[in-house]
Amino acid sequence: DIAINSLYTTGKVEISSAGLESAGININGTVYDPKLRINDIGGTNPAQVILHRHSTTLQPVFIGARTNSDTSAHAAVTANQYLLSLIAAGYSGTHYDLFGSIDFIASSLGSISSTSSPGKLRLALTPDGSNIPATVMTIDADASVVLFGDILVSDKKISRAMLIDSGFTYLDKGNSGTTTQT
Repeated sequence: DIAINSLYTTGKVEISSAGLESAGININGTVYDPKLRINDIGGTNPAQVILHRHSTTLQPVFIGARTNSDTSAHAAVTANQYLLSLIAAGYSGTHYDLFGSIDFIASSLGSISSTSSPGKLRLALTPDGSNIPATVMTIDADASVVLFGDILVSDKKISRAMLIDSGFTYLDKGNSGTTTQT
């Protein structure tokens, strides 16, 4: 059974089963206190959210939309602004830590206007010994794919040296992903 509670005077809504988390969730020292939170403490159903639609023409859609304004006015987003992030966090003993994210970004390739909205996709995963996700792959508006690290094909490893010998270009993660080497 689920109860919908308006526990807060600040316009927040909580959908919860028995038990409540305290206000917000601490991820790497940052407390995220959302407007809508779904708690499921001790639940047995594997899914907390399902978007389900019966339609022969429309699929379920999840939308994250951003305007570049802190007021009710609208303003165009700019290059390199993050538009939507899906963040994965897990409890590490004293708080939640980030394990990775998928970020949708306004690309710096091209121009942003009412007829042009170049996008970029960033996949970040947290390496061992850290709690901060690092970029492992980007796909930009020109369909360029940048991988940070080695490429494994089944049990065969393609090294950066092999890519250089083949005339490919890669970004050396030792140079903070800013130096292109061929």
